[in-house]
Amino acid sequence: MNSGGIERLSKTEHRNVHINVDYLKQPEAATHVVPVLISELLSVTANYPTFLIKDSETGEFLLAALLGFTENENLFISQDGSWRSTHVPLTIARKPFHLSQDCLDVYIDMGNPWVNFESGQRLFSDNGEYMPFMDNMLAMLERITSGVGETKSFVKTLLDHGLVKPVSLDLTFEDTKSRNLQGLYNIDHEKLTSLSHEDLAGLHRLGILEGAFMVLHSLEKMKSLVFLKDKLNRNFAEVTR
Repeated sequence: MNSGGIERLSKTEHRNVHINVDYLKQPEAATHVVPVLISELLSVTANYPTFLIKDSETGEFLLAALLGFTENENLFISQDGSWRSTHVPLTIARKPFHLSQDCLDVYIDMGNPWVNFESGQRLFSDNGEYMPFMDNMLAMLERITSGVGETKSFVKTLLDHGLVKPVSLDLTFEDTKSRNLQGLYNIDHEKLTSLSHEDLAGLHRLGILEGAFMVLHSLEKMKSLVFLKDKLNRNFAEVTR
């Protein structure tokens, strides 16, 4: 791991920097829940059960994808360090880069374990131009920056209409162990369907209605998450037997 800190990205200073993506070596990927943005909601809900959670420090509601069932458990990281689904949440995929608030400067965390000088994706070509990897990363960073406000507005609108309710999920696994998940919130389907035609039309115009249904229907992905957990448990049992 590098010992450096946050540095403004420079084509001269960082000409030889490479990014070697390995999620096993990315500390922030070892999480069972990750904040997501409204701009990636279609991809997120196609892969993960998606909920609202409360920030433990601020009490603010956040949109989040569930990646596992216990703290620091990410069921989507394979043994080879790759990701098991078609979409990596942007807050993890953007590592180790940050964009300034005015979107003018890109910063790189030189202490991130993906940063090295030997292998992986190059940031710059020999003549100092961005490589395709970095072009994609810049687009991702801009998407994140613009998506933060949109996501907060989405969540606020749901709360203003009383459409958020706590859910308690009782899950049973193949090894007969059961687990009850608390601290998750989802869309109140009954309240959503009882809204006036005027309110529903307003939510539809804002794009909120489609997002609310995506979050609501993503509950079906809990079955896939349980299946993945059971499969990993079986493989572990076979190895240790």
